[in-house]
Amino acid sequence: MRPAPHLLLVLAATAAVALAACGGVRVKPVDDVPPPLVDEVALRAGVHYSDEFRRFVHREERWGTAWSVELGGAHVTKLDRLLKAMFPGLVEVADLAKPPQPALDLILEPRFEEYSFLTPRDSGADYFAVTIKYRANVYDGRGRLIDSLVYTGYGNSGSSGLTSAKPLEVATRRAMRDAGAKFATEFPAQETLAKLLRGEPVEPVAPGVPEASGTIGEVETTPVAPTAPGTPGAPGPAGTAGAAGAAGGASAAGSPGGGGTPAAPSAEATGTGASAQPGSAPAEAAVPSPAPAESAPAATAPAEATPPPAAKPPGD
Repeated sequence: MRPAPHLLLVLAATAAVALAACGGVRVKPVDDVPPPLVDEVALRAGVHYSDEFRRFVHREERWGTAWSVELGGAHVTKLDRLLKAMFPGLVEVADLAKPPQPALDLILEPRFEEYSFLTPRDSGADYFAVTIKYRANVYDGRGRLIDSLVYTGYGNSGSSGLTSAKPLEVATRRAMRDAGAKFATEFPAQETLAKLLRGEPVEPVAPGVPEASGTIGEVETTPVAPTAPGTPGAPGPAGTAGAAGAAGGASAAGSPGGGGTPAAPSAEATGTGASAQPGSAPAEAAVPSPAPAESAPAATAPAEATPPPAAKPPGD
């Protein structure tokens, strides 16, 4: 007797979970987006990619599975393509302490602030969601910090088949694309660039002063999806990374109906596999809250018609 089809699906899903738990999930997104169509900015610019940025890998363990997402290489490729379209003649700066001569108008240094994601098991929905938060440090031609901006990208992908790697890769690529679009359209409108374009001096940030807390677009919050009551090790809500790059702390909360305080999942975002890049803070992915459905107006029962007064018989 052949097993029922639904039993085969259950067995296949169980096998996939077991494989993921044993071997972990490794994702290496590739930037395959064509050259962007953006307006050129009439400034001589450079870009500095730190070793931590180039080798950045997000690692964490969740639900007994090790997750690894290699982000550095694809981001260097993507940013090179985007920045060369925005700033013709872009120069790569190997060392911020030794800026090129003649002096450039500005030097950009990208950093990862946070990579976070939700799986279908986390959200209870049939999709993967990814949030990537970045910091763009802006230096003048002498290598002095003059601005620092935070921006985020969001992407999601429906779960497909028995693998977690492919939909997480797709969601990551979409988050990268979203962040790149925000940067390309909104970075040229920042006040620092406006001053540089007008030829006005921009004062450097004083030593010891925390990095500027400017933002490009709206910085997403990072709520955690609800988990099943009483689930051991369920992730608690994680704090968002502050605009100054401080790591967000994880504040635990009890599972719905569980009454306990589950531990947040262990996670680390590393540039070399050993040490975290400054300013990075793993957390749960932001999921835009669906717009509340407009409540339909309550139906009003038609008023009962008042019967006409009975006619009096003749002679009364």
